[in-house]
Amino acid sequence: MFAIIWAWINFSWFASAYDTDDWIFRVVTMVQMVGVLVLAMGIEPLFASIIEGRHVDNRVMVLGYVVMRVALLFQWLRAAKQDPERRSVTLGYARYLAVAQLGRVAVILVDTTVPLTLLMAVPLFALEMATPVLAERTSRTAWHAHHIAERYSLLAIIALGECLIGTIDTLRAVVSSHGWSLDTAVVGLAGTGLAFGLWWVYLIFASIAATGAGLHVFAYYLQHKTHIGEPPWWPRWQFPSPSSPSR
Repeated sequence: MFAIIWAWINFSWFASAYDTDDWIFRVVTMVQMVGVLVLAMGIEPLFASIIEGRHVDNRVMVLGYVVMRVALLFQWLRAAKQDPERRSVTLGYARYLAVAQLGRVAVILVDTTVPLTLLMAVPLFALEMATPVLAERTSRTAWHAHHIAERYSLLAIIALGECLIGTIDTLRAVVSSHGWSLDTAVVGLAGTGLAFGLWWVYLIFASIAATGAGLHVFAYYLQHKTHIGEPPWWPRWQFPSPSSPSR
């Protein structure tokens, strides 16, 4: 979650200053989108390797992240060529991103344990998060506050869609098990109200997406597709436990 959001935030700040909207910009943006898909494909083997206790299989996930960042690196080099006035700051971004990605390639090549992988990855994330501070010590990019606020709000709305999808899955599970009832309506209203409440208080993106993921897990629990235990707050007066006989 952090990898995707951080890459997206970096791209948003770059686009706020250098969105040329020509065919090159659009093609490179498509490359970044492909990188996100590759990263998502690598999440399952990563966690599967951790659960099995063997070496960390982070090859696909890190490769996807590198694809995203190399595309952004190209964008910064292009901006350095076309904006001589801010050449130092744009090259600074490119320099630090290049160093971080070389480190990530090294992480792919090293066959190691979970603790050592974390020790290698944390400094790389720290370097990337420090890149804006390091690169803009002498000058700043010409970003626009209104554009940044709009991009952040759009990502929040996209993340809220995950909550609504989770609510739909939960409703489908409840209806398939118990049919339509007042309780079913309450579940749908609660899920929609939860998404609305998150939008109202404008929580950070990861927490919004995590809420949607939690609703998905709850739907899987109702459909007997998980191996988790029964939650202590399970409303026995409303729904029977999935492990209990149907009423």
